[in-house]
Amino acid sequence: MAKMMEVPEGTDKVDVRKRINKMLSTARRNAKPTVCALCGKTVTSFCNSHSVPQMALKPIADNGILLYASATLGFDKEIIDIENGVKKSGTFNYICNDCDNSFFQDYENLDNIVQHPTDKMLAEIAVKNFLLQLSKRSVEMEL
Repeated sequence: MAKMMEVPEGTDKVDVRKRINKMLSTARRNAKPTVCALCGKTVTSFCNSHSVPQMALKPIADNGILLYASATLGFDKEIIDIENGVKKSGTFNYICNDCDNSFFQDYENLDNIVQHPTDKMLAEIAVKNFLLQLSKRSVEMEL
């Protein structure tokens, strides 16, 4: 695999990864809102919502692991994570459990997945994508 960048000799890669992960974890924690983005209800614990439903991810996973596009681009696994578990792929924490279970019923219905998508299903997909991007941008702002 091609290396994305050269790591200076003597660099403690484990220590660097720990510091980066701690920084990312702090940014994610600080970026979490206090209210659900859909219903406006004050929430202390947010749903771990997926931009792509798990029912669509599980069939393409290999033993529960999904590869990111960076894996096919040849990035070095030591520099960039190129895989993730189904439960953590494309997740965001911006809505409450009630909204996650009710708002996306058409889009996340296994019976509907084989049908031609309705305008409502497409709108639900757009909302999920918007919420994922909103979550990413808020974490980036914290960083």
